[in-house]
Amino acid sequence: MLGLFLAILTFIPILLYFVNARWEAKRNKTNIPGPESLPILGHLHLFWKPGKERKSWKLIMQFLEKYGDTISFRIFGRLTICTKDVKLMEIIANSPKFIKSDEYEFFRVWLGNSLVITHGERWQKLRKLLTPAFHFQILERFVQIFDEQSEVLIKKIDKIGETEDAFELFHAFALDVISESAMGIKINAQNDPKSKFVEANTNMLLTSYKRMINPLWRNEWLWKLSSVYTSQMETISYIDKFVNDLIEKRRSEILAKKVEDGTENKKEKPALLDILLQSEMDGKPLTNEDIRGEVNTFMFAGHETTGSTLAFTFFLLAKHPEIQQELYEEIKNNFNQNEPLTMRALNSLPLLDGVIKEALRIHPIFPAIPKKCVEDVHYNGMTIPKQTMILTFFLPNHMDEKYFPDPKKFMPSRWLDEVTAKERNPYAYQPFSSGLRNCIGQKFAMLEAKTAIIKILTKYKVELGVEGFEPDLVVAFSVKTTNGMPLKFVRRT
Repeated sequence: MLGLFLAILTFIPILLYFVNARWEAKRNKTNIPGPESLPILGHLHLFWKPGKERKSWKLIMQFLEKYGDTISFRIFGRLTICTKDVKLMEIIANSPKFIKSDEYEFFRVWLGNSLVITHGERWQKLRKLLTPAFHFQILERFVQIFDEQSEVLIKKIDKIGETEDAFELFHAFALDVISESAMGIKINAQNDPKSKFVEANTNMLLTSYKRMINPLWRNEWLWKLSSVYTSQMETISYIDKFVNDLIEKRRSEILAKKVEDGTENKKEKPALLDILLQSEMDGKPLTNEDIRGEVNTFMFAGHETTGSTLAFTFFLLAKHPEIQQELYEEIKNNFNQNEPLTMRALNSLPLLDGVIKEALRIHPIFPAIPKKCVEDVHYNGMTIPKQTMILTFFLPNHMDEKYFPDPKKFMPSRWLDEVTAKERNPYAYQPFSSGLRNCIGQKFAMLEAKTAIIKILTKYKVELGVEGFEPDLVVAFSVKTTNGMPLKFVRRT
């Protein structure tokens, strides 16, 4: 018995040595630089604390600055490559060799086999099916909804005067907009002091992130033993019921309208949910599960991106009152408060456009996109092994002097002049991603944000709620703050 025990003790280090050698050989094969790793653990010791604090993005920024535009690191046997090389990012964005990474599987329980999760032929069919929902003629019709929900926002601001967390304020606004415009249903989130649906989406992001950074929870069996899994299942149950109710309500409204009119109104441009309810794929109607996945995706993405963009934009305008005043003058000189907004009018304000673009440059809501390659890819003397995750990290380029002079400065005027691709590679700025899988709703989001900014600045000056406030940024897929976003709204006289 003692002999067997000694043999095991001898065998384990040998086994670990060969396992580590195999992992390191895979990393060395890439010819991609990075920090020194520990045996077996790899770089877990470097990422443990930043990962728990949702600050891994800062560590990766340091690696990119120290080791070059493309770096690699390893957590146990899992190799990750991260790049800010714009030419490589262009290849990744446009090549079918790169698909969504395995990390997206953590969202499948929430977002199903939806547009953001799937790839290949199914993605192409879904994209073609959903694109008409964002046609410019439909967007024009949605401007009225943006306007009306902005008025609800104004009334809410009138009551509160200031907020400790502008994310809550603007996320509720954006949720009302996306539910009415894309789903055809009003849910009145802005009249709910703390929208449970917004909190549920935030919780899903956080629990998915916690699973991603914990090597043990990548194992399905161990994950299901955790308390975080239990919390996530409770959240999913609430979201699914909430969305199922929306779907059934809209389905009933469509059927009732058919009975009342005797036919469908072909002239009326359908909301995204209407398209889903009346569409087929491969000759079969979309299942309730298919529809719920798409609705969850657009409800989440539609309020998360625009709500956070508005919070960061008003923060920057509050920090720079001279730019805020300049923007107010542009709005005042081009809009009559008594006339309805139009899409053409919203797109005729160059400084407003520049303000939002600049806010998204400094604070992109999704600063990195994880992909994986389906086969070995060779680039510039480096090898990206198949099935390896590669992060395309936008933020470093947004803050690079090479692409944006004086990058830490909030300078909307930099967007007023056209810049050629020779002067700045288009892939150096990607707030909505780029290439084959760029954001389908980016025009919708921009029009919505412009409407809210115009309506608010027409009536208020926006100031920091806490003097000298700076956001403590964290990233769990999307960017948030740990210390809120205090803003004060002062009525114009």
